[in-house]
Amino acid sequence: MTDDGSYPHNNEMVKKQQKAEERLKKRQNKAASLGKNSRDIFCFANDLSTGDISGDCLSENRINYLSNVYSLFPEEYAYSLDYLKEAKESPDKLIHRSSMGEAVRIWYSEQPYEYCGLCWFLSELQKRMEKLPKMCAIKLPNRVEWGNTIVNYMGWGGVSPKEFYKFLPLEKEVIPAFIRFAALKWREMQAENSPIRAVINGTLQSVPKDFYDSFIKREIDNMDTEFHEAFLIGNILGKYQLGIGDIWIALRIEKMIENGILLPITQPDPGDMIYRRMLRKKL
Repeated sequence: MTDDGSYPHNNEMVKKQQKAEERLKKRQNKAASLGKNSRDIFCFANDLSTGDISGDCLSENRINYLSNVYSLFPEEYAYSLDYLKEAKESPDKLIHRSSMGEAVRIWYSEQPYEYCGLCWFLSELQKRMEKLPKMCAIKLPNRVEWGNTIVNYMGWGGVSPKEFYKFLPLEKEVIPAFIRFAALKWREMQAENSPIRAVINGTLQSVPKDFYDSFIKREIDNMDTEFHEAFLIGNILGKYQLGIGDIWIALRIEKMIENGILLPITQPDPGDMIYRRMLRKKL
């Protein structure tokens, strides 16, 4: 890496980049409008990288898990259930529309919640259809160079909607072998039913619930004796880009409070997130 934060290019890399940019410009000129109609977008089920997945996304066990998790985030609970109901209906809607000849494009990354969503989605299609529709997928690179700038993306949620078209040259057809692989991987994850799932070296794996604790404790060590919990969580999300959200980190911090590692010294305002408070390290 050079002093300005970019990576060095040899002549071959420069030529490849120029050709890629030429192809991109051609695709941009031909690109169809993306995402202007919300009915054209189907979302994956809400963060299946954590919690019970032994049944479907609206099973009693899953809802009980969400109820326990969101007891600390009551305003998010109703939204989460609505989101799951919509996600459960998505495969049926897609099957109906694909039967009418509409194209299917899947956007995913190696972030655990998106990769789990992908595997769940393809598993659902495989269960419901004898003949799957033609599908294309675009996998978000972990690192992208825009001119002299290098961007690390944390899933498609970090990409501006107006920039999605830039990734169209990465589109590939989803082959039957990959669908079988993803569906099998999801059944494997359901059978193991671990507390969380992570992507390790490009592979979805079941991991223990304290898998990310070392990162949390490392940042706690960098804090003053008294600190704001939201600041701690923000540091962890931004610094390590683990592919997990603020809620899971907050839950692990709750466990550390239960174990006496941390002590709350203020309380959040009514209706606010639980982590809007000050904490003190154990002396």
